[in-house]
Amino acid sequence: MNTNTATEYRNLPIAVLTESATKLIVETVILLAARSQSDGGKTLRSAAQVYGVDTDAAALKVKHEFAAKEKARKAAKPEAQSAAKGKRAA
Repeated sequence: MNTNTATEYRNLPIAVLTESATKLIVETVILLAARSQSDGGKTLRSAAQVYGVDTDAAALKVKHEFAAKEKARKAAKPEAQSAAKGKRAA
């Protein structure tokens, strides 16, 4: 744990800390509301619009990350299988 982080927070003005705490509370309330409602996707999308978040870009980025992880996993799998076959032959 970085001890400088606590010192850095201690030196921040109270307005910055209050703003951060307020954002955290608002985001938590939004997530809880989305979880308890049947149309949670609409709630999250409208909240993203309020905060100016491009949900389509975020979804595309996540899709690419999952595709890259899957591709890496599939590439690692044949290497592990060929190593196992090499051990069996010996």
